[in-house]
Amino acid sequence: MKEATLTKNWVVEGFNTLGKYCLSAIKGGALMTGGIGGLVIVGIWLLLLVFPIFLFVSVILKILG
Repeated sequence: MKEATLTKNWVVEGFNTLGKYCLSAIKGGALMTGGIGGLVIVGIWLLLLVFPIFLFVSVILKILG
């Protein structure tokens, strides 16, 4: 009885530790994905804001040149 209880506790403790590591890995992955997604969104916004300026400057240069 004592042996079975020790084995059961060891298995439960092992799964508990494994679950904590998996949860940490999932949280880390979510943070990295959020960071990369945030960079992509900022990049798209910069592109949308800067592209019209470049377009306007190129048209002005085309007219002047």
